[in-house]
Amino acid sequence: MLCYIRQFHIFLQENGEAAPDCIELLSYPIPRKARIKGYITDDALVRIMAQINTKTVMGKRDAAIISLGATTGLRAVDSLRRHLAKNLIVSGVPVTTIAQILGHQSMESVKQYLSLDGQNLKERALDFSAIPLAREGVVM
Repeated sequence: MLCYIRQFHIFLQENGEAAPDCIELLSYPIPRKARIKGYITDDALVRIMAQINTKTVMGKRDAAIISLGATTGLRAVDSLRRHLAKNLIVSGVPVTTIAQILGHQSMESVKQYLSLDGQNLKERALDFSAIPLAREGVVM
């Protein structure tokens, strides 16, 4: 809730509205219950796959394991499972389907794979630009 008040305060200041100087009070860090776990980005996955020597038996095995983990959620490396889950949720796949793909029975178990980074959160945020702003009965 504090982040919304802070954003509203910044909006008022940027638009020349009278707002008390309380940005320090509104910038209080909010403790998180759980740390957002990282995932492998698409670019990082491409770089990882490019490093594997697929001319050797071990390289072919490594490439197969990483490909399976990144595309099917095979229980290998958790960051690959988070990569898959993040890509699925960004693509609009329902969370219940993602849970089934990852092999989880409960939604609580799948939550660890569904945290998005700041950029993806911004992309998924609601667009309020079509909603007219109103002040004291006047539509702006």
